[in-house]
Amino acid sequence: MLNPTLPLLLLLAACSSGLQFGGGSSPVPRTQAAVTQQAVRAVQAAIKSGPSPGGLIEVEFPASQQLSKAESKEAEDVNIDFAKSLIDALSVPFIGAGPCRLVLPTSASRRLKSSCNAKRVRSVDSSDAIQIFLCPSSPREYADAADRSALSPTIIINGLAKNPKSVSDAALNAFYLKPLTYNSCVVGFLYRCYPRPWLAVDDTGAVLREFEDRDIRVKGTSTPDLREAVKLCSKVWDDRAIAARRK
Repeated sequence: MLNPTLPLLLLLAACSSGLQFGGGSSPVPRTQAAVTQQAVRAVQAAIKSGPSPGGLIEVEFPASQQLSKAESKEAEDVNIDFAKSLIDALSVPFIGAGPCRLVLPTSASRRLKSSCNAKRVRSVDSSDAIQIFLCPSSPREYADAADRSALSPTIIINGLAKNPKSVSDAALNAFYLKPLTYNSCVVGFLYRCYPRPWLAVDDTGAVLREFEDRDIRVKGTSTPDLREAVKLCSKVWDDRAIAARRK
């Protein structure tokens, strides 16, 4: 189980200038347990409202203390724990979306495979099950996810080595959390928790702007363009610094 008191991947320590994170009114989750809870609910909502019988859904969040999805022991543990929580929630008899099939990347380490067994991640070997691709990293794996999404709901968790052709704009970004950096500091976040819109949130937790898919995603892909969100958050950061120097 994830430690519910663990700060979200030590975001506070990531900002050398002393990040002051927002209070309870901030929509951005501040612990890994909160990330899991929000992302699971977002996926459930996406499956419920998505096309039948399939649909491609993405979940993306930091999985290491370096604020990245880097392949490391820490990232592996976070990703496996999330996959297990998602599968447990979707597989609840009678009220869940259905049984799940966990698809590990072809490059999966022996440790990753043994961890899935040790944590008793429930997975059925069926093409009709909900397909969950954990950290796909090759063009073949992304193509496989796209093909399977035509038959059953397919979820990509923290895809790696993505390029503009990896995931098309047919995918739904159910959950997205990206720390935004400026001058080596975390100045805010781009955040999305379906069915709510995308949000640019500054380092105090204030929402600066909402975006729809057409406003934020790179044309023809599911990848968000971070530039406008970084621009908004960095301006707040600079304005605050200028005001502080005038005092």
